[in-house]
Amino acid sequence: MKRIKLLTVALSLSAIISLHAQNGEIIFTDFNPDLTLTQGINTHDPIMLDIDFDGTDDIEFSLYHDHWWEAPQYITLNGWKLCRVNDSTSLADTTLNWETVYDYGPLTSYFGMRKVVGTDCYYGWFYTYDGLTKNSERAHTLFIDCMAYCSIPNYPLYAGQTSINWGIEETEATTFATIHPNPANSIVTVTGKNLKSAEVINTLGQRVATVQGKGETLQIDIATQPSGIYFVRITDEQGRKCVRKVVKE
Repeated sequence: MKRIKLLTVALSLSAIISLHAQNGEIIFTDFNPDLTLTQGINTHDPIMLDIDFDGTDDIEFSLYHDHWWEAPQYITLNGWKLCRVNDSTSLADTTLNWETVYDYGPLTSYFGMRKVVGTDCYYGWFYTYDGLTKNSERAHTLFIDCMAYCSIPNYPLYAGQTSINWGIEETEATTFATIHPNPANSIVTVTGKNLKSAEVINTLGQRVATVQGKGETLQIDIATQPSGIYFVRITDEQGRKCVRKVVKE
């Protein structure tokens, strides 16, 4: 059986992959052209993806014959599990049901991926669709459109999220504030102009500290928080927002 493999760059597929990283934390891969499996053409040629770019395959995409058509089958490897989710679903949601195999279901969907390493969880996601989604004649074709992986342990990644500052355009207008010291033991100082508020979010998506104020500095006390990675969401008087990462020692 011939196997199509995608590691860091899928040259064998002639795919042009765009990698966008926010401080090396979330790696978003947009396949162009999309990776495809088509009934009767390459049905028996699985596509292998290395979602965390460590040199080992993490998921296998294939089509198998099921009565009248070729059904999709996804098999996770190397300790990963997957779950069919909706756009913007938090992959840290404890109600999600994680499986090693997914088959015979809608081809058009987001799928979350999770790997447990000791006490830590790592998350990723991918998006697939079929020919009918784009009114293509290739109705029985599985398209793999894009994927993302977050290297921050226990970061509450959302399906469809492509950067830490997801939903916030990273322009000069959203880089109006800085934080220091970083790493920090207790007090974190936010410095900027016309500041309004700041809140600290842990890797479970929980708000653990918040402060309101006006001026050029805000101070937040994180002394009682466990060591680890936190995200500071900052808002100014004009309603602009930005996100900064801080490490609690």
